Amino acid sequence: MHDEMRVSGGRKTLKKLMIDRKIPLNRRGLLPVAEDEQGILGVYGIGVNLIVPLPLVTARASLE
Repeated sequence: MHDEMRVSGGRKTLKKLMIDRKIPLNRRGLLPVAEDEQGILGVYGIGVNLIVPLPLVTARASLE
């Protein structure tokens, strides 16, 4: 499993993202991380992995 995410600035490891966001070491283990068998999907407070395809959702707007 990979511990890196693709973000707007490129690929970064989870550790590097947390350092860049100045998240204290003692709080890093408390952040919820969503992952699957292929890797990280997103991290609460940091963002989503841009390489993960999101499901296509369509909506119809009613015009009245």
